[in-house]
Amino acid sequence: AVIPAKNSYPHLPNIVLQEVAGRPLIDHTLNEARRSGAFQAIVVTTDDPEVARHAGGFAGVRTLLRPDALSDPQIHLSQVLFHAVTVMETQWGLHPDILVVLSVHSPLRRAEQIRKAIDTLILYNTDSVISVYEDYDLHFMHGQHGLTPLNPGMMQKLRLEREALYVDNGAIKACWRDAVLEESCLGRTVGHVVMPWEDSIQIKGPLDAWLVHQLLLRR
Repeated sequence: AVIPAKNSYPHLPNIVLQEVAGRPLIDHTLNEARRSGAFQAIVVTTDDPEVARHAGGFAGVRTLLRPDALSDPQIHLSQVLFHAVTVMETQWGLHPDILVVLSVHSPLRRAEQIRKAIDTLILYNTDSVISVYEDYDLHFMHGQHGLTPLNPGMMQKLRLEREALYVDNGAIKACWRDAVLEESCLGRTVGHVVMPWEDSIQIKGPLDAWLVHQLLLRR
């Protein structure tokens, strides 16, 4: 498991260690990763020594202080993952078959969903698997005569499987090691696991943090 834990967002100061439902935000992801029982190692890659110190207190968790350049806003997730797996293999002697990226901003994701993503990757032998939620809203795109519905069945409130639309919720990305390149970590074939919308909320601002806090307290 690789948990990217950038803690230098100007609009979300100290978000990784911000208390959510009585615990630092990152704890919710670390606990579910450990509870899944799926990983040879859990690696937190961060730009903040305090995050590294905190995460390193969890059994079975390794921490990696990444170069400052990997926290640049233009950096892609694949570059962070590629750096982490390179350190694993060249410095730590770890050679994973499968890598699973768990977003620290998705604390509602459950251990069972992590295992399902890994099982789906193995069973269907895709290059990668992403977590999604199904979007039931009516969507349009520009067409020759104005807006054209992408899922016209929803105009009559009909949910048709062939028109199903899925949103990448960012919570889980599982891939084979061979698919991890600096420019991409998805490969050519991408599978998916469906999560409920209420488990898919990402903390991108104060309102999200408040909503996630309420949902975690209800659990």
